[in-house]
Amino acid sequence: MDFPFALGCLSIRMIPDPEEKLILHGAYIPEHSIPLMVGISGGEPYLINGYFFCRVANRIILIGYPIGRDFDADDFRNTIEMVKSKYDPIHIAFIAPELPSGWFACSEHESDEYLTLQLEQEIPGRLKTVAEKAGRQVSVEVGKAFTQYHKELGMEFIERVSPPPRIRALMDRMEHYLASANDAFLLNAWTAEGELAAFYVLDLWPAEFATYVIGCYSKEPYVPYVSDLLFLEMIKLSRAKGKTYIHLGLGVNEGIRRFKRKWGGVPSRKYELCELAVRQPRIAESLMSYLNRIIPQ
Repeated sequence: MDFPFALGCLSIRMIPDPEEKLILHGAYIPEHSIPLMVGISGGEPYLINGYFFCRVANRIILIGYPIGRDFDADDFRNTIEMVKSKYDPIHIAFIAPELPSGWFACSEHESDEYLTLQLEQEIPGRLKTVAEKAGRQVSVEVGKAFTQYHKELGMEFIERVSPPPRIRALMDRMEHYLASANDAFLLNAWTAEGELAAFYVLDLWPAEFATYVIGCYSKEPYVPYVSDLLFLEMIKLSRAKGKTYIHLGLGVNEGIRRFKRKWGGVPSRKYELCELAVRQPRIAESLMSYLNRIIPQ
């Protein structure tokens, strides 16, 4: 899963129960998960005009997929203006199925698509076979603790793949997210020698679906098909938790997209990311930003 919002402050605001229940049962993309978004961004959660967002100091992270109704570009543009007027942010980062027409102010822009896997479909026998082959070399565990083994494997993954900065930031937030979110879990694959061959991070908070958040495998020790094994275990766990589908996140690149589609993932919604610089920071805001960078959180 490619989240663009790993920032790392500390959230203290609790969203009201009626709004939380509305989002819980109305969620249909990974970024609707309150514990996930709060855990990786450190932001305070809000709901405005049916749109979920997190506020991190003077930055807004706006999820442009409305709860309970279809997306409308004019409605979303109006919501952006509401947020700007009420909260006076310096930056707004938003995702949406499309950009409002005539919007040319994005300092950063990415396009992709979400992939989902319906859990009612049968798993192809060939995929079960290769997953079971890996299963003879490792044992799979469901856990919560993001240990030193996970940090080292995450660092190996970062150094090997050189992903975008936000993926690095996302990995950095996994320990905090897993510790703070009751519905966040690890799938770990351990060798007989006690080495971590691979792990997946899953979010099970939304009522209808599970989310594959992030995962990686080791080149040393390298266990063939270990990612397929964890994918199979993710399906089993999601079914056991009563989910109807798994959100596999974005396509990201052709290799990742091919792997997700191999397991039955299909495109479900368009994804547009836009970063907006709304205004210049004031002197006091610039000073606070500097202090936040030099003082450990």
